[in-house]
Amino acid sequence: MRHRFSRSEHFRFLVVGALNAIVGYLAFSWTFFLIGVPFGYWSALLIAHFATSIWSYFSMKRIVFHRKTNFAWAEFAKFQAGFVIPLLINSLAVPLLSTLPGISVYLGQAIMTVVLALVSFTSNKHFAFRKTK
Repeated sequence: MRHRFSRSEHFRFLVVGALNAIVGYLAFSWTFFLIGVPFGYWSALLIAHFATSIWSYFSMKRIVFHRKTNFAWAEFAKFQAGFVIPLLINSLAVPLLSTLPGISVYLGQAIMTVVLALVSFTSNKHFAFRKTK
């Protein structure tokens, strides 16, 4: 018997979104630790984004929005397009946040991960994984 919360799209998004945020943050932190000094914050951000976006695409598609179709390039492109503005905001906000006293790049990225997670549900639901009639 399925738990009533598992039927809630919002609950599934919170659980999967939290997991995706953790995976994304760890990928960014690890990448920034390895290449941050010679290549900079933006390189680490882009590498981590593209590395984790494949996992995020499939977890959102299958678990949150229950789309059982196979991989589709057009849908994946829409999914990526839904993250362009948050990615741009993130790439500008974290360097600014990290200039504040007591806020490292890692803490700035953690703050923006939470903020941008709130935006992604709407983007995914109404754009990338919108049900067609």
